[in-house]
Formats: sequence, structure tokens, C-alpha cells
Amino acid sequence: MGKVAIIGGGAAGFFAALNISNENEIHIFEKSSELLSKVSISGGGRCNVTNSDFDLANLKEYYPRGNKELRQAFSVFDNTSIFKWFKDRGVHLRTESDCRVFPESDSSAEIINCFLKEANDKNVNIHNGFKVVRINKNDKFKIIFQEKNEDFYCDKIIVATGGISSSKGYNFLQQTGHKIIPPVPSLFAFDSYYSNLIDLEGISLKKVKISVLKRDNYFLKNNYSAEGGFLITHNGISGPAVLRLSSYAARELNMNDYKFVARINFILISDIDFEISFIRDISPSKIISSQSLFGLPLRLWKRICEISGIDTKLKWNDISKKKIHLLKNTLENHPLFITDKTTNKEEFVTCGGVSLKEIDFSTMESKLVPGLYFAGEVLDIDGITGGYNFQSAWTTGYIAAKAICSKR
Repeated sequence: MGKVAIIGGGAAGFFAALNISNENEIHIFEKSSELLSKVSISGGGRCNVTNSDFDLANLKEYYPRGNKELRQAFSVFDNTSIFKWFKDRGVHLRTESDCRVFPESDSSAEIINCFLKEANDKNVNIHNGFKVVRINKNDKFKIIFQEKNEDFYCDKIIVATGGISSSKGYNFLQQTGHKIIPPVPSLFAFDSYYSNLIDLEGISLKKVKISVLKRDNYFLKNNYSAEGGFLITHNGISGPAVLRLSSYAARELNMNDYKFVARINFILISDIDFEISFIRDISPSKIISSQSLFGLPLRLWKRICEISGIDTKLKWNDISKKKIHLLKNTLENHPLFITDKTTNKEEFVTCGGVSLKEIDFSTMESKLVPGLYFAGEVLDIDGITGGYNFQSAWTTGYIAAKAICSKR
């Protein structure tokens, strides 16, 4: 049927290649020496393939950018589709309690080997070390590579480069007339060099609420909050709640150079007064800082007491209403001044990319350049941590592949 070039040897590019019919001559061009690098390191080397929690009504919670367009795309190929796709190829997936989905082997190598075998069976041509610098189109597309003597001619192109951290990396697409939404990081940890929690590194909580509010940060257009796991690091805070919040507020935090106030609710319970009254009644002579409440690690509880001005010898029957108020405020509304960000190689995602207004999501084809398709994070689509970014890569890659197969 034709010659197809796929620019990018990552998740979206490979998945697109594997779903194009064998009647086509398929070529993948990857600028680096590695293929599927993000697949390899995802989930700590286990590969977080997708997420089983896909309520289409809540797509905005999963995809801060691209949620409207993905609603249409997921009606074609969703998370249940990827389960079946892998099962048909002998790869079985399992769902963990937090709805993240991994191969049963707990190894990203199984996913990579599956892709490479499929690519070999389909005679996909793979070219490493080919960086695209320009795309021209007359009757056919001509792809020009950096420091290569030969150009490549083809009938269709799928651009699946993944997120690009610098606007310069999108030059070859801007030359085709596409608008690029300036890229900024998403999914990052918060650094807090002046934190009163900083020497508690390694302490984790299963669920907290992190907020960034307009009243504390006047540059914000909206209030942002996220719930989930929480980790104190050697220079700040991380964990799913922090990563999600960084995704929701990515562009505004970037505009303020990652200097802002975050607020932490450590306990997420509504009956805090009852809990405190109960412990005062049953253990009035107990030293407050000696035994933690609300399931908090003792080291963290002691620090919360210290921040609240509770003396290390103060007993429950001696605590004043003012000190109780300070304790509650620290537990539910602890401010933390953030001074910078730290991106995690495993979770790094880019907010920004090719404008979605220029893409037909029924085919992933450009509205400006017929025969030019897009898939994955090169688009202005990004999701929260938990397998959502891979799912959008599978979905958009699949749709682009099937659209190419259907066109004569």
C-alpha cells in the first residue's frame, strides 16, 4: 500500500508500527541508540502499562491537557483494549490495589521483547541514530536527517517523538506550519531547602492532600489540590500526590520559577476533635509527643508536635485550647515553601507540544498536512502518574496506524 515512516522509537511510535498492516513498508527512525527507553524504566523497571481506573466522566482528573480529545480516542481503543492486545500475544497483565497495571512478570523486558518480536515478525525496519531536522512534502514526503547523506522518501509519516523539553526540538514541525505549545516539565517532585521536615527523609504516608492555593500564591489563576501517597525526600517532598499536583499546575508553577507555598493535610479525617478528646480522656497523663496519633510515624508526629509548640514534656491533661488549635492546624494545613523542582527520569513528562486544534482525533492526522500523523506525548497531551501517559500513547498510536491502513 505504501511506505510509512515513524519518527520516534518509543511507546507510541512502536505501537503504531505494530498495528500497521504488513502490506505497508514500515520504517522507525529513532534519534538515540536506545529503543523504548521510557518503557524500560517505567514503574521502577516493571512497566506501568496502563491504569484500570478509567472513568470517562473524570478524564480531566487523569489528563490535565487533552482530556476532551481523548474522550473520543478512548472510545476506539482504551485500557481494556490494551489488556486484550497483550493477551493475544501471550503477555498477561495484572492490576494492583491502586489500579496501576503491570505485566505479571513484573518486568518491562517482557513488554519490550513482545514489541521487538512483533516488529521482527512484521519486518519493521528500525534505524537508530537518525535525528530528523526537516520534513518536506511534494508528491511524497522527504525526511532530511542531521549528518546523514541520504534523505528518506515515503507516503505517510507518524510523528511520535515523545515529549521534547526544548521548543527548538519542535523546529522541524514548526516548519510544516504547526503551532507548538511551549513545553514545560510535568510530574516532578518539590524541593524545599528551608523545610522543617527535611531531616525526616524516608518517611512515607499512604494518603495525604497537597494543595497550592491562590490565597498563598497570587500568581495562580486557580486553586489546585491532589490526594495520594506522600514521601519526604532528602531535599523536599515527592510521591503520587505531589506528582499529580505538579501535573495539574505545571504551567503556572513554571511561570513562577517553581517558588510557591504548598499546604499539606497529613491526616484526611473529619473527626480530629473526637480523636483528640478521646486520647485526652483515656490517657490524660500521657506525654503528647511520646505516642503518635492518626497512624503517623512517630518521628513525624514528634516533629508536628514541635512545630505546634508542644513541649516534649507536655501531657494531654495539660494542653491548652490554643495548643490544640495549633496542633490541628499543623496536621491539616501545614505550609511548606517550595524553592525548586526535581524531575524523575522514570516519571518525566512534558506539558506542551503540537496544538490539538490542528489534529483530527478520529485519525490522528494533521489538519494542515495530509498524510502527516501524530501520536503520543509530542502532542499537547499529558497525564498524571499511574500508567495514563502510556495509555494515551497506545491509543493515539493505534488510531494513527488504523487510519493509515484504511487510506488508499
